[in-house]
Amino acid sequence: MTGVQTCALPIYIDVDVEASYLNVKNDYFIRATLYIDGKDIVFAGPPIHRTGVLHVILRAFNATGGTLVGGIDQTRRIDLNEEGFQRAQNYGLIYTTLLPVPKPGPFQVRAACQDMATGKIGTGGDFVSIPQPKGSGMRLSGIVFQHALGTDDHVVPASGPSVYS
Repeated sequence: MTGVQTCALPIYIDVDVEASYLNVKNDYFIRATLYIDGKDIVFAGPPIHRTGVLHVILRAFNATGGTLVGGIDQTRRIDLNEEGFQRAQNYGLIYTTLLPVPKPGPFQVRAACQDMATGKIGTGGDFVSIPQPKGSGMRLSGIVFQHALGTDDHVVPASGPSVYS
């Protein structure tokens, strides 16, 4: 034993993906939400302005494994004040986006993100099936609490737990 102590840091980022759908007239969308454990991301700087950088890749695939047009491949800088940093540590980070799909059917959403400071990565995925529409009007595949998701295409700290009773 050399007396060197090591810190047991996680070697990956905990990422969870939730996919739902939205159908308005003849337009179909997958709403993809990434839940990222804020404790797995390194934030640098003083408490009044902490920053971190994530590379986010998100793609949707059809039933035969074909990649749909679109998707996300972006590097996102996260700027947090102390209150935002505490929310990120307690409740995690959220990234949401809408992915257009050409028609109803089963789809798989896959995501990966990398903390650019450490090189740690995390992956996740989910399935969603968009049914053929019957009648007119808007359809969605569940309840979406929009206020908790922040702004589309931005990584933001969660405002509270992502579990509802």
